[in-house]
Amino acid sequence: DGNVPDQSRADEILTEIKANDLILRDLGYFSVSSLREIGKRNAFFLSRLPKGVNVFLSDDQDASPVDLPEYLGRKFGNIPVTDLSVRIGDKERFPCRLVAYRLPDDVVAERCRKARQSFRKKGRQPTSAYLNWLRFGFYVTDVPEKIWEAEVVGTVYRLRWQIELTFKDWKSLMNIHI
Repeated sequence: DGNVPDQSRADEILTEIKANDLILRDLGYFSVSSLREIGKRNAFFLSRLPKGVNVFLSDDQDASPVDLPEYLGRKFGNIPVTDLSVRIGDKERFPCRLVAYRLPDDVVAERCRKARQSFRKKGRQPTSAYLNWLRFGFYVTDVPEKIWEAEVVGTVYRLRWQIELTFKDWKSLMNIHI
C-alpha cells in the first residue's frame, strides 16, 4: 500500500527461499537478522551496506567497530577494490564478506554535493565521517570468493537495478500491478 516500511518486510521472502537462491537486497530491505536467516537456508545474499551498521574485523567480543573509510585508507591506500572477511551487527556478530569499491573522484563529488543539498534542506551539515563514507561503495555478501571475485560483486549488484526497471516497465506498459 506504500505505507509499510520496506525493512519491516525484509523477512517475508524467507519462506520462499530455496537452497542456492541468490537474494539481492537494496538498502530499504537491509536487516542483519534477515541476512543471517538467508544463510541458514543455504541460500546467498548480496546487499549494499548502510552507514549505521557496526562492522568488526574479528569475532573478539571486546573489539570495537571499525571506521571503514579510515581503515581502508590507512591499510589499503588507493587500492580500488578491497575484499574483507568481517562480522556485522551488534550483539550477534554475523560473519560475511565485505567488498569495498573506492569510487572515482567525480562520483564522490556528486554524492557529496547531493548529501550537502539534502542536509541543508533539513537545516544540518553532513559530518566528515559521512562524507568519507561516500567515497566508497560497500557491499556485503556470503557468496564465496571462489564463485565471485571482488570485482564481480558490484556488477552483479548493478543488475538488480536492471531488474527493477524491467518490473517498472511491466507495471506501466502491461498494468500488472492492477
